Amino acid sequence: MHVARGRAAIGAGILLLATALLPLLALESPQPEQSPSSVDTVQNNSRPGFNESSQPLGSITEIDFFTIYDESSGKILTVSDDDFLVGAVVCEMPLNYSDEALKAQAVAAYTVYDYQRAKRREAGTDGADFTCNTATWWLYTTKEEMKSRWGSNYEMYRSRLDTIFSGLVGQRLIYHGERVLAVYSAISSGISESSANIWGGALDYLVPVDSSWDRNAAGYATEVTVSADELRAKLQKISSDCKMSGDPAGWIGNCVRTDSGTVQKIEIGSAVFTGEQMRSAFALRSASFALTYADNAFCFQVHGYGHGVGMSQYGANYLAQQGANYTQILAHYYPGTELISS
Repeated sequence: MHVARGRAAIGAGILLLATALLPLLALESPQPEQSPSSVDTVQNNSRPGFNESSQPLGSITEIDFFTIYDESSGKILTVSDDDFLVGAVVCEMPLNYSDEALKAQAVAAYTVYDYQRAKRREAGTDGADFTCNTATWWLYTTKEEMKSRWGSNYEMYRSRLDTIFSGLVGQRLIYHGERVLAVYSAISSGISESSANIWGGALDYLVPVDSSWDRNAAGYATEVTVSADELRAKLQKISSDCKMSGDPAGWIGNCVRTDSGTVQKIEIGSAVFTGEQMRSAFALRSASFALTYADNAFCFQVHGYGHGVGMSQYGANYLAQQGANYTQILAHYYPGTELISS
């Protein structure tokens, strides 16, 4: 049984967690042509979260539209909750995924951005709830963009999505009566990650859960190979004091991992780097990797795609194919949460 650590424990880390989440959206993802998507969520131009002196978002009030800044047009869009579900999900998940997986994605996305929206409006700050790029299908796209991309298939795709999402508007996850950060990524390492391990903020519903079926996903295992000179040049941009000399085979030192396989720290030469630093520097699909040296080159053997916290999109589709409905999928990946409707 999952035991709450209490508001104090959550409050101590949530602001750091929310701040760290900002740059984690709209990375590459293996999707069909009609549905390019993000891998990591969430990123926005405002900062969700609360601290000990503020009131948590425990009062769930109904807000039926989003304001979204569109980078492609430079305009702020006013988007109904109904349109948001479709416009967000097609940017996040392939349409060849099962209906129940798409429903789980819709609720997760709505939960994240409803949290973002409510926090911004509670604070009374100006500007949009978050930022998108409708032209590149980053976070949210419009009916016009869907028509342009899908062409003669638009009516078929849209009709399917409208049917799938009928009755889902306003459904979101809460934990102990409070809004939650229902983050997600494309493919886990086989076990989802703890938010505490990735961003330093412990949340009782973002903890490791089994997703071993992800190991069968196309794109689960990838490799990136670099020369010794490239490795040294990129790492010295991060740490100018990093010394790497002598036989490159001796450059790799101790590596510390989480129980889910994410690299927390790795020694290379005279410096220590985080897994996320390595992921960014070498465009790795995740920070769950092994680094080896052979044949005059360094090879990153990478598992998963994204930060691995919360719901695995591939895992959601697998569970749906095994007969799970969207409420069961959400309960698996966000343990202890409750699904409500407004």
